[in-house]
Amino acid sequence: MSAFLTTALTFPTVLWSAALVACLLTWGLVALGTLDEGSLGGGEAGAGLLARLGLGGVPGLLVFTVLAVTGWLGTYLAHLLVLSELLPGVTARAFSCWRRRWCWPLG
Repeated sequence: MSAFLTTALTFPTVLWSAALVACLLTWGLVALGTLDEGSLGGGEAGAGLLARLGLGGVPGLLVFTVLAVTGWLGTYLAHLLVLSELLPGVTARAFSCWRRRWCWPLG
């Protein structure tokens, strides 16, 4: 579990983790009835882009959620399988520096 959290909460996966948390919170509000899924459309600019991609009838929140999940999964696996092998220990040192809020020289 520690390796999962370290990978999920370090750069670059943390950017997609934040987007995924925002999606989950928004879907939770939609499920509770606080928000309407249709009211979260992208407006004129977003609707034109979605229509151009053939997604004119798909809600913008669903498109953003699929994008966030795909981005998170891709960066998580790339970080876990590629970056950790290329630079062993760098992510762990960077994570410990982030927790301490200071680090000179990185380590």
